[in-house]
Amino acid sequence: LESVILYGELESAILYSKLESVILYSELENVILYSELESVILYSELESIIFYSELESVILCGELKSDIFYDELERVILYSEFESVILYDELGSDILYGELESVILYSELESVILYSELESVILYSELESVI
Repeated sequence: LESVILYGELESAILYSKLESVILYSELENVILYSELESVILYSELESIIFYSELESVILCGELKSDIFYDELERVILYSEFESVILYDELGSDILYGELESVILYSELESVILYSELESVILYSELESVI
């Protein structure tokens, strides 16, 4: 598959795949993601997140208590209520505008636009468009 949409109020989720794009929107307590994805967009109210992957880009927006990143990512953007932003970018310029309810991101790898409000997620990618 080229894209996956997961929506739910799960307690835990494990995702292992080689998909090109993934959209995950949920109220998870724990998420473990191990994959070789090209891009991942994750928007949720998580308590903890562990990423172990070889992703090219990751967009993370949520109310996090703790987060651990162990990866070989080219680009990581983290925006949370703690008013902390981590931007690691070796490719091009990014635009990040977010206040937990709206995020607009333009990426050079794949044109990605994410605009979400707690209950809605819209993703546009060069591969295919998903609403």
